[in-house]
Amino acid sequence: MHDHLAGAALAIDMLKRFSDARRHDPLGEFAAELLVEIEEDHQQLKQLASRVETRSAGFKKWTARVMEKLSRLKLRSRKSNDLGAFETLEALCLGIFGKAALWTALASVNDPRLGGLHYPTLIRRAHQQHRRVEQMRLQLAQSALARGAS
Repeated sequence: MHDHLAGAALAIDMLKRFSDARRHDPLGEFAAELLVEIEEDHQQLKQLASRVETRSAGFKKWTARVMEKLSRLKLRSRKSNDLGAFETLEALCLGIFGKAALWTALASVNDPRLGGLHYPTLIRRAHQQHRRVEQMRLQLAQSALARGAS
């Protein structure tokens, strides 16, 4: 569960940076809207993790921060702004897909510590998030990959 918490923290950092950098265009607005949902999901997962796991997640949090810093360097080094946005959306797609898989797995477990969440709603929301991010990613694909390939 702490892997997912670290991934969510990374997604939140990426979305904050993305929404700030593209504040005045539709992608920035999209990132700001998605950020609110991802932060809500992160809170749900934090509450659940506090009931289930007692070990510290310090190393995984640190790892997520390092990965976020490396992604900044990678995305900043790109000449095409569209390619960086495309790669950010691609990473978010993968993370959201993983979140949906986690909610689905947790819903299948009969453990009272995992109660209190409405998993069908969380699963549906993750699938909706994935569809929306994937749609934006594919909209950027032509311009990002055509320029990025050269």
